[in-house]
Amino acid sequence: MDDTTCDAPCWRNIRLGETDAVHAMQLLRQMKDVDPKSIKHWVRVQEKAEGVGAGFLGTKESWMTITFDDKAVAMNFYYHDDIPLGQIIRKFGEPKYIWPSAAQGDPFTFLTSFFYYPNKGICLHHEYPGIVLGMPKTFRATRATRIREIWFVDPSIAPDWIVDDCIDVGKKIESGSVGHEWEGYETYPIP
Repeated sequence: MDDTTCDAPCWRNIRLGETDAVHAMQLLRQMKDVDPKSIKHWVRVQEKAEGVGAGFLGTKESWMTITFDDKAVAMNFYYHDDIPLGQIIRKFGEPKYIWPSAAQGDPFTFLTSFFYYPNKGICLHHEYPGIVLGMPKTFRATRATRIREIWFVDPSIAPDWIVDDCIDVGKKIESGSVGHEWEGYETYPIP
């Protein structure tokens, strides 16, 4: 979140559509807050998928992954300490869409929300940290809404084989089949 070297969906000079896995690993090894022992390169031959993962040292971020199709096509960041939505909106501006959802678990309900910035290639994921009983009919987005994951993506260069929540959810939201246009810190219906 504190990166100022380039605008999202670029992060610390790792640029979607430009940076390959070798260069990304070189950049990660130079970062003082990245654990050099955690940097892992992986390839899934059948899916033609390639990625790099890394963990962070003593920061709010827990770990991150970068997915490649020759060049970087998606980055996602996971946080120890959730980030308030208000802080993210101050940095990236307001999202275009929100998609709150509830799924019945056993015995609790999982309440999640996606916030989508299609023109910036950013998705945010919120998972309610408390216990939810029953099926809520609404979700209230506030400045304090806690974001657990942030994705940077470029759907125009991401191949179909990438299974990425942000791209999949973004396509559903833009098609109008799910979600709502963002109208600020409001209460949104859950389908």
